Amino acid sequence: MVTLQTWIAQNSEKLGSRYEELFLRTVLPRVPNLDLHYLQAQMSFEDLDGKRRYCDFAIAETEDLKVAIEIDGYDKTGRGQGMTRNEFLDWQRRQAGLTSQGWHVLRFANIDVRDRPDDCAEHITLLLRKLRARLEHHTKLHKRLIELTQRLEKANKENRKAIQDEVGKYGGALKQKEGAYQKEKTRRSEIEKELSEVRKLLERAEAEKTLGPSEELRLRSLEQTQRIEKLEEEGGIMKTTIWAFAIIIIAVIAAGVVLISGGLERGALQSPALNVQPPISPRVPAGASCESPIRWSEAGSHVGESMSITGPVRSITYRSQSRGQPTWINIGEDFPSSRRLELVIWGRNRASFASLLDQLSVGDVICVTGEVSSYEGRSQIELRYPGQLETG
Repeated sequence: MVTLQTWIAQNSEKLGSRYEELFLRTVLPRVPNLDLHYLQAQMSFEDLDGKRRYCDFAIAETEDLKVAIEIDGYDKTGRGQGMTRNEFLDWQRRQAGLTSQGWHVLRFANIDVRDRPDDCAEHITLLLRKLRARLEHHTKLHKRLIELTQRLEKANKENRKAIQDEVGKYGGALKQKEGAYQKEKTRRSEIEKELSEVRKLLERAEAEKTLGPSEELRLRSLEQTQRIEKLEEEGGIMKTTIWAFAIIIIAVIAAGVVLISGGLERGALQSPALNVQPPISPRVPAGASCESPIRWSEAGSHVGESMSITGPVRSITYRSQSRGQPTWINIGEDFPSSRRLELVIWGRNRASFASLLDQLSVGDVICVTGEVSSYEGRSQIELRYPGQLETG
């Protein structure tokens, strides 16, 4: 069994940053049932354009259980800024190349590897459990196990006399006989080794339990958090582009004003002064921030989107004895109404919300920002940071 220290020593030259090594030392040890035999560093692959790419880490147990892991930093080029538009498009092509080949891609920010290793490890653990528990995964492993068993039985039926007869064609030299025996022994050994690995994978898969409802919710929440972070990064790129266009438009307007003013001065001096109005700022879209939130009753129409939503608090419940120690805040309507908007704060994050929860009361109108998910017909948002919740 390969140890983590041995694996790091063997792959140290492939690590591209200190955060990648930090990921190995602080995140992976928290992932149970991870066989380092299936872990690769700087895995090579081709994107949709045939361009050679590399992925930071890859866990490939079987053809249908493949997880690619990237450790991302805001400033990869050392320019002191994030990705440009072209770099973002290149990133998208890279992502598409992995997903098109059946890889489940996880991306962890440097700061999360450093400050939230438990969350990173939990995300990997839940995804591996979900993939291992799938029926098709079990079916393929069983099929492979049968194929290898049949091959091994066939190899064992190769008797010594048949080998000697084959060697006899070359004069029956003892050295040639020994070579034939060794070749047959090696072939059986390779089959037995693969058979042993498939049995271990099958045992591990059968030991993994299907994710429960709360675990499914948690996995979706972790996946949505990654999407939000990437959308924020994409939003930064879009903001830069918008500002660039705005500056160009303002420059054109200013040039037009100068030309018009000059024409008026050369024309009738008695003409009324030109009243040039400053450009009107575009209206902030509903739900873009707590300055223009949508109502709680509209949350169900925005599943999968990051929105700012307002509504009155109907109940606050802390389940200290339940798994994950969740705090549930119902907005708009209370249990058992399925129209309610549920906010959930998991126990590991509750401390950072302590002061806000102390001040929060039933009847208060609040604004919450986060990605809307759906669970059993109800709209939900997970709160991870105090900045997601505004009162007053």
